[in-house]
Amino acid sequence: MKRLKAYQVSDGDDMTVIRYATSSAAARREGGNEIGCEWDGVDSCVRKPEYDQYAPGPVPAQALIEAGWRFECRRHGCGNWANRDTEELTLSTAGDPYCCEACMARHFARQRANAAAGAALQELVEAKLPSCQVAM
Repeated sequence: MKRLKAYQVSDGDDMTVIRYATSSAAARREGGNEIGCEWDGVDSCVRKPEYDQYAPGPVPAQALIEAGWRFECRRHGCGNWANRDTEELTLSTAGDPYCCEACMARHFARQRANAAAGAALQELVEAKLPSCQVAM
């Protein structure tokens, strides 16, 4: 089996992905599909050997940020960017980028609240309808 190599595939506007493939043509096709464009819509497909070490992917956000990439803060609705110039850049233990620790804390608090609400709803339904079993 051929070794997977890293390619940076871009549509020329604002969509860029790192795609692992055995050839440039495969990376262009698969990367184009991932960013929502056809073969002809791919502006560039460039070999990125510095990301080979992360095959089969994904490349950690921290490595991409260090290379100059920017990510939208993972907290829904924040609207800020997480990049190497972000003063309070915070990465979760899973490697997700946040613009600051407060956004990360709010995101995790919301996730816990949603999980608690889901569990309460499941408990209520099962109490009201004993023959029903709710699968989450």
